[in-house]
Amino acid sequence: MAALKKLPVVSPIRTLARITRFTTNPISVLEEYLEDYGESFIMYMGGSQRSIITTNPDFAQYVLQKNHRNYKKSSIQTEHLGQFIGQGLLTSNGAYWLQQRRLIQPGFHRNRLAGLVNLIQEVIDEYLEDFDVIVKAGKPIDIYPSMMRLTFRIVVRALFSASLKEADLERLSVIISEIQEFVIRIIRQPFLRPIFRLQGQYRKHIRLMHEANEIILSIIRERRASGKEQDDLLQMLLDARYEDTGKGMTDQQLIEEATILTVAGHETTANAMSWTWYLMSQHPEAVKKMRAEQNQILQNGPLAFENLRQLTYTTQVIEESMRIYPPAWITDREAIEADEFEGIPIPKGTVVVPYIYGLHHSSQLWDQPATFRPERFAPEANKQHHSFRYLPFGAGPRMCIGNNFAIMEMQLILSSMLQRYDFKLAPNAQIAARPLVTLRPKNGVPMLFTDRRT
Repeated sequence: MAALKKLPVVSPIRTLARITRFTTNPISVLEEYLEDYGESFIMYMGGSQRSIITTNPDFAQYVLQKNHRNYKKSSIQTEHLGQFIGQGLLTSNGAYWLQQRRLIQPGFHRNRLAGLVNLIQEVIDEYLEDFDVIVKAGKPIDIYPSMMRLTFRIVVRALFSASLKEADLERLSVIISEIQEFVIRIIRQPFLRPIFRLQGQYRKHIRLMHEANEIILSIIRERRASGKEQDDLLQMLLDARYEDTGKGMTDQQLIEEATILTVAGHETTANAMSWTWYLMSQHPEAVKKMRAEQNQILQNGPLAFENLRQLTYTTQVIEESMRIYPPAWITDREAIEADEFEGIPIPKGTVVVPYIYGLHHSSQLWDQPATFRPERFAPEANKQHHSFRYLPFGAGPRMCIGNNFAIMEMQLILSSMLQRYDFKLAPNAQIAARPLVTLRPKNGVPMLFTDRRT
């Protein structure tokens, strides 16, 4: 047995002194701690929750994969988020999570994704017709809300085909954004939770959740009543049957899983796309290579699922963007029983926090990590390094179920828009990251687009 190691501890005084800055920009504080304490250290989240923050890829692999059965998602994800969006794949633990994962996984099989390519492309083409009108005005366009609207429409169409009315679509988007903003506040400022309760904030956001549930339930009931089958993810959820009982999911389970797929399936992709647009605007040589690659493939007609894998450099740009600006910038696991990793004691109830942003920017794991270099994701280059240094979709059994869908979606968006538009960052744009549940652009990403077809 290895000798026990004592990790450095961030003092309560230091934690308190930085509480305001941690609430608004935790990345800046965590980077400071990494500089002072090294790759792994202990801090007390919210003043009381013992947490081990780490950028050690072996440690991350241990809790996320090798000994994952001893670790569950913490209450931050399962309770605080779950009480507003339900107990679906993202927010459940244990046997129930495993049962749901096995049930839903086939919906993201290669064959199912292939059937969604035309649907996604149709949504993109429809959206760009409206985007053309905005481009013609010649004014700066904040690409972040644009990507939010586009990816939301894509995931909703993939889930529900054409079942969602425009008014319901917009309302569902607003509700999800409001709930996420509130969840961040109760996570970052736990001492304000009693005040939020007195103010009725919890009741307000639970009412919003119920409103969203009713929108989704109406679609489910309409689909069942129609007797018609659609080639979408809702149909997959409706058709799925548990092996032990042969029964399908209840309406409530369908609502929760559809909600989770909607929440997880659009914002992370919108963030990744927004950061990719920003990085492309700073690296025109990468855009030139992407267009050359796409032109070569498009000589044989519109993009199909089979030739998406040929977009190797485009995919490398996406991967490098998600390294520099990982949409899911942090994750956690709580120890179910006492454990140990390489002599580091992990008492029961300790939350281990693989700090994904820190892993992606570690100079010990990456050569010149601040530099945009898509070539670092070339297959021959990537094989030489630790696989857990790069975790844009998490890792292990709980790796994001929609990771391949997201990459496919981003490939199609970039291919369509790069063929259609030239672009540059708007003058005086102030680009900064805002770490919420996901890593958003704080001030948006204002850009100037021109139609390159005219």
